[in-house]
Amino acid sequence: MGDVITFTITVTNDGPDAATGVEVKDYVPAGYSGITAIDNGGTESGGTITWTGLSIPANDFITLTFQVTVDAPTGAPNEYKNVTQVTDSDLLDPDSQPNNLFGNTPPRMMRPRLRSFRNNPTCRWSKR
Repeated sequence: MGDVITFTITVTNDGPDAATGVEVKDYVPAGYSGITAIDNGGTESGGTITWTGLSIPANDFITLTFQVTVDAPTGAPNEYKNVTQVTDSDLLDPDSQPNNLFGNTPPRMMRPRLRSFRNNPTCRWSKR
């Protein structure tokens, strides 16, 4: 408890086209506080970190990071279960329906195949 940890999110564009207007959200759960050091222009509101207007060349990736302080366990449901997802893009993304706790809107027009990967000391999540 009280340790500051860094979450690293890698969003990969499997091509065939560049991805523009990409939005990524990270839903920071109970068990963490003091969200700081959000990079790449991300903003935090109500425990949700949002990165907007991102561009990812075909067959490339971007890395997004932020830091949190680990709180004492409270027993809250899904405590420490951090969830990240690609929530928007200018083109149709055929596989942005992550298996997580949040609803997904219908896919938008996008050809790139985006996937995000986040790792931290407590869990790993990947979406392909």
